[in-house]
Amino acid sequence: MLGTIPYVSTATVSLAFDKSEVGEKVKRHGFLVPRTEGELVTGCTWESSKWPGHAPPEVVLARCYLGWSGHEEFAELDDAALIERVRDFLRRVAEISTQPFFARIFRWDNALPQYTVGHLERMSSLGQLLNSHSGLLLTGAAFHGVGLPDCIRDGYLTAEMVVKAVEERKTQ
Repeated sequence: MLGTIPYVSTATVSLAFDKSEVGEKVKRHGFLVPRTEGELVTGCTWESSKWPGHAPPEVVLARCYLGWSGHEEFAELDDAALIERVRDFLRRVAEISTQPFFARIFRWDNALPQYTVGHLERMSSLGQLLNSHSGLLLTGAAFHGVGLPDCIRDGYLTAEMVVKAVEERKTQ
């Protein structure tokens, strides 16, 4: 049942620019890119604007997100080519033509679960199956949400079930 959950690969490319060279072009927190645009980048967060303290005041830090179902061609690019493609994207959409002084890539192969039609029913069936295996618990992004708050909530709920199971065993 777990093997029926498909996953896609994703990556982030973070680029840091000297703010004096970028100017006032970066004023918001970021943006998403519609799939219909056919871009390699799916979204961009201006980390330095969204979360002051993530970068020194004289730095513009951009974190670009890549990868969605059927759109994982970035995984075939080496780091230098990937950085250049993201730089080209930022030149076109944000008019940032300066060279970044810092670049970092994080790749996550087959890491983003896809909730296909019937996912909730599969999770319900999986829950029933787990009930017949005392002490076996599962948690993670594949089950009840990929967002950080979803995963934290699911982790807390699982931890509560572990504590309950341990307490029940103590009384047996």
